[in-house]
Amino acid sequence: MTTHTCDVLICGGGVGGLVLALLLGRDGADVRVLEQAPSLPMAKRAENLQPNGLRLLDRLGLLQPLLAGGACRNERYEFVSIEPDGNGRSLCTIDYGELPGPYPYTVMTTPALLQPLLLDAVMACASVRCQWGMKVTGLEREPAAVRVTAQTATGEPQDWRARMVVGADGVHSTIRRLAGLSASVYLYRDGYATAMIPRPLALGAGGRYAVGQGRIMALFPVSSSEVALLYLIRRDRWGAVRAGGLEPLKADMVRIMPMAAESLQSLALWDQMGFMPCARVRAESWVSDRVALLGDAAHALNPHVAQGRNQAMEDAVVLAELIRTGLRTDRLDRAALADYESVRRPLVERLQRVADELTLFWNNDWWPIGWLRERVFRSLARNRRLRSRMTALVGGLPVAPYSLVERFQAAGFLPDPRADEAVRL
Repeated sequence: MTTHTCDVLICGGGVGGLVLALLLGRDGADVRVLEQAPSLPMAKRAENLQPNGLRLLDRLGLLQPLLAGGACRNERYEFVSIEPDGNGRSLCTIDYGELPGPYPYTVMTTPALLQPLLLDAVMACASVRCQWGMKVTGLEREPAAVRVTAQTATGEPQDWRARMVVGADGVHSTIRRLAGLSASVYLYRDGYATAMIPRPLALGAGGRYAVGQGRIMALFPVSSSEVALLYLIRRDRWGAVRAGGLEPLKADMVRIMPMAAESLQSLALWDQMGFMPCARVRAESWVSDRVALLGDAAHALNPHVAQGRNQAMEDAVVLAELIRTGLRTDRLDRAALADYESVRRPLVERLQRVADELTLFWNNDWWPIGWLRERVFRSLARNRRLRSRMTALVGGLPVAPYSLVERFQAAGFLPDPRADEAVRL
């Protein structure tokens, strides 16, 4: 069996892996990307790109082509209550236009638009190659390299020898396991039924988020004609929901958001709907000698902060710089890669904590939590400083989480004399 060689072997062809390949490829590094999926992922689900991710895509020259290709720029997200009669009360409107900087908005898109754009940019680098349908089966360290074995979709074995291996292969990372990097993987109680439906005329320009006791439904525009639908469902009830038929599920969605009634008629088959489980990953270490983890493989977080792809891209920027230096000096051991984790981990873990707090307050069906949630929404609707601070935090901008005093202010238990201030980064 022939042994293939390269500078960097990236296992995983998602957004983070492709951005890393692009950054290294533009510097001339010999890079190979192995992806287990048989072809480029084209799932019709929402990809929420926050201001920090937009900055990186703009730096790579991809933001304007993404917008020109049909991605949807969103500035406002309206939160409403879930009421028995479907007439949800407005709770709070999050306006990214309150943020400073060149990207006071988000971009909603789909893998079918974002991934091909990234892949085209990657394949324009002469030193980068991608292979699909490759299942990694083994990893062995050598003094100056890492040997990785893989298997094609037809069962043909392949052998790779790389100076550096990056695991960008998701929550249940094979590279993480084979490299002996232990991790805590927590599956949240709730996941989301997902679908793409025609854009309701009454939706307006932004997104809509309906929140109730243990219930969430959201519509996010992803183009001029489509919205992404998310509907909260407990993981252990998804099978029963499917067994009960699609029509009862759609009827409940209509009760929550009557404006979506006509659009939901487009859902006729379960094949049009998916289920997105939610997980949190905390790897004990993100690096070892000549091996690093990126994105969900190192630090998956709950989608309430909509930062998964954005954090993977942030990872790629920091890791690419260290790999460039390591390839020049032939120093790619754990110590040489340590700065990647020391820079990135505090930021990611802060977002994980925020996501867990939002999960507690938004997903909970216990009435005292619902009562407190309503108070927080009402306070944020009146308090520009705290509202824009939370928007900036979720947007990946450099702001601190709420202090203890600010938490009491957000809950309406303390006055805030600075409530009208703009956010400060």
